[in-house]
Amino acid sequence: MELRNVRYFIQLANQQHMSRTADILNISQPALSKAIRTLEDELQVKLFDRVGSRIKLNEAGQRFYESAQKSLAYLDSGIMTARNSKYDTNGTITIQNWAFAPIIGECVGEYLKLNPLVNFHICRDPMHYGEEPCFLFRAISPEIATERTMVQHEVSWIVQPLLTSGNVLIMKAGYMDIPEDVTEVDMSMFRDARFILHYDVSIIFQEITYSYCSEAGYYPHIYCKVEEFTSKMSLIEAGVGVAFIPEFCLPQARRLCPQLRAFTVRNDTRKCTIGILRKKNSLMWEAEQDFWDFVLDYFNVTDPSIRV
Repeated sequence: MELRNVRYFIQLANQQHMSRTADILNISQPALSKAIRTLEDELQVKLFDRVGSRIKLNEAGQRFYESAQKSLAYLDSGIMTARNSKYDTNGTITIQNWAFAPIIGECVGEYLKLNPLVNFHICRDPMHYGEEPCFLFRAISPEIATERTMVQHEVSWIVQPLLTSGNVLIMKAGYMDIPEDVTEVDMSMFRDARFILHYDVSIIFQEITYSYCSEAGYYPHIYCKVEEFTSKMSLIEAGVGVAFIPEFCLPQARRLCPQLRAFTVRNDTRKCTIGILRKKNSLMWEAEQDFWDFVLDYFNVTDPSIRV
């Protein structure tokens, strides 16, 4: 039994949605389906009930889920203990974070569990504090991801895509009268809605909002522009408007707004990709190289050519 398939199963059990889980895992939906079928064949039991296009964890699946979670927790603890014995790298890693997604905190947190000797400085503009960034986290376009090199402020950066997903339109329950069983919407429904946008035009989410609305034949009513994720979510929680976020931000968004509703846009094929960047032809210190390698492992980057 492959541990990878068990980890896929746990993520699918949490989401109970094939395409969403495949996006979170950054694998294709057929690959996810094959992994689950292999696991079910090995266990000789079905783990999910299929109801139309949806899936639901059944009784056998729930029992396996509870045991698998405990087993993997023990295994991960053992892995971490073993790895801790070899981590003695220290230093400071400066990160310029333009990702507009709460993914970097979890990644850094896991790294610090392995190597608590490293210090981090994470902000939008470390150069304001007299520090040169070691890495950038930011949304990247497919063109940049394909070329793997980006020039910004006359500095060349090596681009490594980390995860890709679709976008979802979010709002607090009750902001608009939409039936509870509706999960896919047409943008024409939001002609009179108030939109919360990202302020900085260098990040792609603001452009996405205009694109969605213009294709539906109208200009968005812009209620507010914000600079970071928590500000956007505080306005959503207040029930004052709607916004677009990448689908991989949904778990954090739901923690900040328990009454959140999320919708996919009908016939939408847009994707959002978050990447990590480092300076081209620049020698990295041991701590920087160690963290770069950890990030690629954390996001399961095995072959960069298939991550876009």
